[in-house]
Amino acid sequence: MRWARFEQNGSPIYGVVEGDEIIPVRGSPFAVWERTSTRLPLSSVKLLVPVVPPTFYAAGLNYALHVREAAEKLGLPVSLPHGGEFVTGALGAGHVVLPAEDIDAAFDFYTGLIGLSHRDSMVVRIPGMPVRKLRFLGCNPRHHTIALTEAPSPQGMRHMMIEVDSIKTFGRSFARAREAGVLKTEIGQHSNDEVLSFYVFCPGGIEFEYGVHGRQVDEASWVTRELTNLSYWGYWPAPASR
Repeated sequence: MRWARFEQNGSPIYGVVEGDEIIPVRGSPFAVWERTSTRLPLSSVKLLVPVVPPTFYAAGLNYALHVREAAEKLGLPVSLPHGGEFVTGALGAGHVVLPAEDIDAAFDFYTGLIGLSHRDSMVVRIPGMPVRKLRFLGCNPRHHTIALTEAPSPQGMRHMMIEVDSIKTFGRSFARAREAGVLKTEIGQHSNDEVLSFYVFCPGGIEFEYGVHGRQVDEASWVTRELTNLSYWGYWPAPASR
């Protein structure tokens, strides 16, 4: 099912897109809704942004390529203090993990309205903690761009991940994080995207995952899986956080 938000009689309204037509609905995809009997040509309506969220997370001049572009525009020499490249381009910036108290409603929103693909699901059982469900969603060859978790987060985001291009860049960053005393975990490997990564604590209360060699998927042949292990190995608490 494909959703769209459009303008009707000067007010925003949601509709279900079927082929080259849109069917206005009463209500919204986030609550109770029902189709009307009206069908409109999709080309005849003014489409609006899908949602109006209270918070946006954006990434700007923080990739190696962006640094070069900005330097060229400003006539400045390119200076990357630690070397290496981020893996972005068609794969996007990485992924974010968002809290979703009603994970089923959030899943329907991101797949049905936004159009992301369901890559994997996971049920995590950690001793002494409630069982948590996760959903991993993608929109490009990177295994997932958004992950949804039942675990709460007052900051509105559990963590963000970026991927670098080489083990050398990855290892140097791990060493710097260790020296700075900001490591949350040791290195490990997740079972879903198979990325080698570690986590650090960030100002503001969120966590940052720094990875290398993440899995890429072929949308045409990928089969969604139900996983029970968060990782193959690793992610032990870093010495400073024990």
